[in-house]
Amino acid sequence: MGTIELDALEVRLGGRTILNGLSGVLSGQAIGLGQATFRVTPGVAVRPIVGDPLWASQVLVWQKYGPLAELAPMLIRAAKQVYQAAVDRSPALLAWRA
Repeated sequence: MGTIELDALEVRLGGRTILNGLSGVLSGQAIGLGQATFRVTPGVAVRPIVGDPLWASQVLVWQKYGPLAELAPMLIRAAKQVYQAAVDRSPALLAWRA
């Protein structure tokens, strides 16, 4: 029968893709869980789950004395700016926060 391989976007059986995440959603064959900052995509409706039962955090890490340590303040600022840009272009998230 072969092995089933899963990753964030595809389901493969025996090396053959049997379902691609976004195309599965767009074709009505699947639903997907995603962040409210998901980009507006024609054919995809972003909706909250009643009661907001899911919670996620994003962690940015580096070694205290590694080559990125001196860049930490800039990396944190950049991560916040990128996330805020995603929030600002997300009608679903802005509606949930209202």
